[in-house]
Amino acid sequence: RIFRDYRGKLATEVSQDGWSPDIIVLLQPTSPLRRPDHIRDAVSMLRDTSADSVVTVVEVPRHLSPDYVMRIEGGHLKPFLPDGSRVTRRQDARPAYSRDGTVYAFRRSTIERTGGIYGDDCRPLLIDARDSLSIDSPADWDEAERLLTRR
Repeated sequence: RIFRDYRGKLATEVSQDGWSPDIIVLLQPTSPLRRPDHIRDAVSMLRDTSADSVVTVVEVPRHLSPDYVMRIEGGHLKPFLPDGSRVTRRQDARPAYSRDGTVYAFRRSTIERTGGIYGDDCRPLLIDARDSLSIDSPADWDEAERLLTRR
């Protein structure tokens, strides 16, 4: 059975007709640049570890790292993080990562135990940013078509 809300409560049981998968892989249709090796690597990492889940991530450009970005407070520019005032060059910002939605692999037991797909032990599968595109707008669709045509 398909469950409707993978981020929170299950709408239906995962098991159906005696089939009860140990590992579930969520592949969102809005990630068209996904490659078979992304799926294989996520499942392998999950099988080879005690992780609850494996999620693809991409490195955030250094100028968007929480160490380097700023916020506006009362009309004044302030570091986003308290330690951010020490980072004056983007090259010195620590690497930061963003979940990109290409592959989510998780254990059925994680959903049953936590009601969600991440669990306490979520491992990152770093993929190349060139393989990451989420279709959220018509412009994203156009970009996906352009990139897939080139492949």
